Amino acid sequence: RYVIRVIQMESIGRALDSDVYGTVLVSHCNVDGSFLVHHFIGKSLYGRFSKVVLVGLCQTFSHYNIVGQKMGWPLATACEQEKLMFIDCLSRSAAQDRQGEMECEEMQKGRWRLRLDRPRPLETLGILIAPHLTQESKETSHYSALIIDDLALLLRVGMSVQDVTAFLCFCEQLLQCNTSQPGSLICFLRCDSDVDDQEVRSLLLYLQHRCQQHVQLSGLGTGYSQLVHGNMLVERRDPLQLEPGNVMRTKMQYRVLDKGVTIFPKGLASDML
Repeated sequence: RYVIRVIQMESIGRALDSDVYGTVLVSHCNVDGSFLVHHFIGKSLYGRFSKVVLVGLCQTFSHYNIVGQKMGWPLATACEQEKLMFIDCLSRSAAQDRQGEMECEEMQKGRWRLRLDRPRPLETLGILIAPHLTQESKETSHYSALIIDDLALLLRVGMSVQDVTAFLCFCEQLLQCNTSQPGSLICFLRCDSDVDDQEVRSLLLYLQHRCQQHVQLSGLGTGYSQLVHGNMLVERRDPLQLEPGNVMRTKMQYRVLDKGVTIFPKGLASDML
């Protein structure tokens, strides 16, 4: 399975790996944050969550399933067991080409294709995922998780910030409808510094104020390193308390491996050898 190895600082492991309720934002600037997508998929499927929805905006089901098989959590099996629902927003099918008005279709059990070029696609997406996230589970605990792998792509296909934030607000309400077992909304947002995109910045600002946990990934100021691949800052907050002192921050660095990632305090990369 996907392994996160923590060196010399117990609080780092708690900062990233403890159960989170509410909204989690992962923003990555000038680095590839896909390793955290895989981490949260595996954590959701094998953690406390009984229902998981993964919306693939930047990668297909095939990609996530191949990675999952290497890590020990095949997505195809999770779909067959009705634990995972995957929404493919990238691929086009022959049926969609023949039927121009088709908004979505079920390809296999637990796997759907959604067209983003149809009217009100986010409304269709909300209707599609709501039953899976709210239906009763045979398991004792019924926690749901919704993972969206790159919100920036919704803006790039022509959706407004208002439409995206309205959809996210709907998802938050959907996941919190069971107050005794609240769910988690895990959003990824790519916001590279070399791209001047005011809409992405507006969406980032909105999510920063809404989320309970914000994981920020950034490149090294000193350039490429074999031992250190980037910086990671984890911020935990209560969105109902706006005072800066209520935000808990943990700074660290990371190195991506074949089947996981090593996280360590800044300046201790040599301890990995």
